[in-house]
Amino acid sequence: MREVYVKRALVPTRLGAAEYAVNPYAGCGHCCAYCYAPYVTRDPDFCAVRVRRNLPSVLDRELRRARMGRILVGTVTDAYQEAEDRCRVTRLALEVIAKRGFPATILTKSALFVRDADLIARIPGAEVGVTVTSLEGWEEYEGGSDPAERIEALKSLPGGVIRYLFLGPILKGRTERDLREIMDLAADAGISYVLVDRLRLKEGMREKLMATALKDAVDAPLSYYRDVAMRAARMGRERGMRVEALF
Repeated sequence: MREVYVKRALVPTRLGAAEYAVNPYAGCGHCCAYCYAPYVTRDPDFCAVRVRRNLPSVLDRELRRARMGRILVGTVTDAYQEAEDRCRVTRLALEVIAKRGFPATILTKSALFVRDADLIARIPGAEVGVTVTSLEGWEEYEGGSDPAERIEALKSLPGGVIRYLFLGPILKGRTERDLREIMDLAADAGISYVLVDRLRLKEGMREKLMATALKDAVDAPLSYYRDVAMRAARMGRERGMRVEALF
């Protein structure tokens, strides 16, 4: 892990209902087998984390003159990966976002956000979501906290913070096996909505995934993903949660 310095912190995004993205780290120590970020960023050392040490100060300067809009924190990295426990770049960035009054959405595979619950509560329209693909065997292909612990950690957030679940990518043979339990845990944690996504293969990913524990999930047809999403939507309705498929 090494430190790098950036000239720009705030970048436009087309993801979700947001205008900006902020990534406190380059690369990601989770190194999930199904992640397409290395292919999008064309970063050959994606699993080698680089700490963007000056990002909070650059972000502060940019937000002073930026149009108001929602900020996604962690789009091609996990803002609460293990490095954050020591480096605290995400916390410093969130302090800037809170000070400037911008709404923000965080998505993570870690329960470390609990540390910053008080700070997140000061961000207007704050949303915190956790990514879950399955509840068992996840260590074979992804990093982060135990998935059930990720969901449980959402309970620590103050009532004004919106909680959500990112169910994806759907992994054949795994996600549907644990779907009912995942949705039960989500409802118990007070999650407002669930986003469901399929496995998205970028050029070169298929060959690498065929050599992993996810080889059986690689060639799932679109009809399979739609069926799982429909089941999730039905379970969501039964538990009072809105469910949206992203495909």
